Amino acid sequence: MAFVSSGRNQALQNIPLVARLGEIAAEFRAAAETRRVFRQTLAELQGLSLRELNDLGLHPSNLRQIAWETALAETQDRKPV
Repeated sequence: MAFVSSGRNQALQNIPLVARLGEIAAEFRAAAETRRVFRQTLAELQGLSLRELNDLGLHPSNLRQIAWETALAETQDRKPV
């Protein structure tokens, strides 16, 4: 049986361990920032009254989705190139 490895695994084998750990830490920080923005956005949306949500054209059942999409869009704009 032949062993087949993915391109990602081969690429990871060529990266020094310290560099890979740095990448993992950066990914963790980015995910934590996304979660922070999500929680903050959700809290702000949940603080609105039903009337205010209706004025904005929002329904309370959509708040989590809206907060998540906002957090992803906002943190992707901050990623270094």
